[in-house]
Amino acid sequence: MRQVRKPDDVEAIDAASLRAGQDDDLVPFGERACDRGDVAFRTADGVGGEEARYDCYPHLRSEATIATPRDLTNSGSPTGSARGPISGMVVFAVPDFDPSVGGTTRQTRVQAEALARRGYRVAVVTRRLASSWPERELVDGLDVFRIGPPGRSRLADRRSLVALAGWLRRHRAAIGILQIVMWPDAILAAATAGLLRRTVVLWAIRGEIVGALAPTGALRGAQARVRRALLERVEHVTLTKSMAAELASTGLRAANTVIPVPVDRRHFRPPNDTEQRTARERLGIPPGTFTIVYVGHLEARKAVDALIAAIPQVRAATPSVRLLLVGGGRGARTDTEAELREQVAVGGLDDAVSFCGVVADPRGHLWAADALVLPSVREGMPNSLLEALACGLPSVAPASAGGDEVLDDATGIVPASNEPHALASALVALASDGRNREEMRAAARRRSELFDSEHVADAYEQLYARVASTAAAR
Repeated sequence: MRQVRKPDDVEAIDAASLRAGQDDDLVPFGERACDRGDVAFRTADGVGGEEARYDCYPHLRSEATIATPRDLTNSGSPTGSARGPISGMVVFAVPDFDPSVGGTTRQTRVQAEALARRGYRVAVVTRRLASSWPERELVDGLDVFRIGPPGRSRLADRRSLVALAGWLRRHRAAIGILQIVMWPDAILAAATAGLLRRTVVLWAIRGEIVGALAPTGALRGAQARVRRALLERVEHVTLTKSMAAELASTGLRAANTVIPVPVDRRHFRPPNDTEQRTARERLGIPPGTFTIVYVGHLEARKAVDALIAAIPQVRAATPSVRLLLVGGGRGARTDTEAELREQVAVGGLDDAVSFCGVVADPRGHLWAADALVLPSVREGMPNSLLEALACGLPSVAPASAGGDEVLDDATGIVPASNEPHALASALVALASDGRNREEMRAAARRRSELFDSEHVADAYEQLYARVASTAAAR
């Protein structure tokens, strides 16, 4: 149940203080640049580490200690962690949040709720993408502030950054930690508000870091240089070791901690027989049908066309097959739903492929399935894979989709590529061995413990405490 509160007026600020406008010219923000040593990859205090060396840039070569998901289970009691010197709110700045649906929304919400359960004051600041969305709302206990004009245009994005800077400056005294999630230019707003020393930047997709720092043209090159200078003055979080290596490859001289995506294992759990049967009946799936599920946006990066192209090959070996596509477009140029529907129609696959639309909670679809497939060309640590693990669902995901970081031989298959023949081969192997699937179900649930939201919250608590302590000492 959502409780709507009175809108909170957002303070207007001088546009000259955040020149992310028409000419992309960005100005300095007043705080003195601090000197950093060579790039350091840290664990949260008390969390076990793994030594690794990165040789991408010899002049930045350093021993890197990285907290892996397995290490997080050594961090002690989820409810007994010391909070450290965090005296203010934990604020999440994220471009998409409820009622938007997607991995960024779920990841932020699970982490925020875990912190709120521990007694932290938590707020989420996000874009107001539709005029019907309230400017301030209590969403299941989380205080959500929506800023900027409606829409996803470039101008709306820039005005949202100005509004974010105003909100952060207005509430600066109450903010203990600012966590920026998949919104690189929000670092400009953090700098304007004087919050860099209390800021943590989370990178969630492979390639996002390089893209944010890559100069493309004179003006954008200047913007990238300013962005780099600011990003070197904050703490960073990457989801996987490969993303940590990507951060190192950019030459960014900043501290980074590897912390995985949290999954709510209380909600995403294996179904009992009745729950599974009911889930399949609601979706009209006949008994004995090998059911495949995909959960995510229908956009080019997700390569759902490759999965659809694999279905005829799977049907040749397993005649009774159903593919559930759970998700839709976002009104972006990269949306592919129309093309995918045409692909299904032309291929005569209407009886095998179901477009389920955007679903706020995909648990019922996961319960109805025999396997999840994620064929993306680029991911970080996908929520859908972690939620499938927690539901005890075997998965198929190539390395490009994060399968190498999340799955092992006991919980799924990591095909050599996301080509249709590779996906089909993996699915046929799962479809033909029901006993192996059952063993994978049990192993998947066990493996999901590594990503439990409480363990992840432990690691963030330790990171926040270190950031807050360092900020207070300056």
